[in-house]
Amino acid sequence: MKVAPKTGIFPLLLAITFVLVGHKASAEDLLSAASPTKMEDSGIQVNKLDPMPAKDYAEEEEDGIDDPEKTRTNNEPITVYEDEEEDEAAVRKGKAKIYLTISVPRNKKSIVKVEAYPYPPKPPKSTGYSTLPTDPKDVKDLLISHGYLGRVAMDDIYPPGGWRFQYALARAIRKSGKSVPHSILTHYRWADGMIGYLTPELETVNKFEEGRQERFKKYQEQFSNNYTLHRNTAVRTSVEKVKFFPLPNDRHKKGMNFGGILKDGKWWILASHKAPGLTYFWIEELDLKNNDRKILEFNESNAICINGGW
Repeated sequence: MKVAPKTGIFPLLLAITFVLVGHKASAEDLLSAASPTKMEDSGIQVNKLDPMPAKDYAEEEEDGIDDPEKTRTNNEPITVYEDEEEDEAAVRKGKAKIYLTISVPRNKKSIVKVEAYPYPPKPPKSTGYSTLPTDPKDVKDLLISHGYLGRVAMDDIYPPGGWRFQYALARAIRKSGKSVPHSILTHYRWADGMIGYLTPELETVNKFEEGRQERFKKYQEQFSNNYTLHRNTAVRTSVEKVKFFPLPNDRHKKGMNFGGILKDGKWWILASHKAPGLTYFWIEELDLKNNDRKILEFNESNAICINGGW
């Protein structure tokens, strides 16, 4: 059997010497001879030493995302959405003029909205509610009807007697030192003993709610008398309402945080917190001067209107 001759280094050197002596070899010829495979044309060839066109490079670098500032012509105004994005970024960086916390017990499945108006916003519609009874017989009926069933969670939608009654009952029980009866047999005797504790609490709640309704009526009058004047001023000076953006919650403080950037002048902040069974509304008038910064807190006590199972 014949064995194929081995290819050594010596024949390769002879071949290279022959090429160099016989004719001038270029660098491309040597690369082609040394390459085991032939490189195929891959299409467009770009000389890396030549600078690429600036336009093509910019489009490739931005990956198809247009810069609104570069693409906008001189006649095109900044859109509302771009303003909101810039304001939201500024608020999240700590440049808000107004910091607001909404702190209420019911937050599950809630929808919150906060806006500032350069004019009095339209007051919300109030569904209204009656005063809590304070007559001894009516108070006893309340205790018999709802006291035994009075164990409710803070996220219950419609607690027995409404939340005003539940708050008054909880304070009365705490002051009396009595526990809620666990059987119907002791319930009537417990109700008789609780009348004297519950009645003052119901009267306190009624008086507080009268003040809330007075504030609501006063704002309705303010809206009727001053809306047109402030609205026309806002239109003339091109000042529009400002949306507040959510901020990270503070673990040391309960509630949801919001921030907004406002110019100096008169503002009315309208906030709503809608949870299953209850809707809270707040309206706060501000007069900002010299780049004021303010921290506000909205809660059940200072809400201007509460609708639902209150």
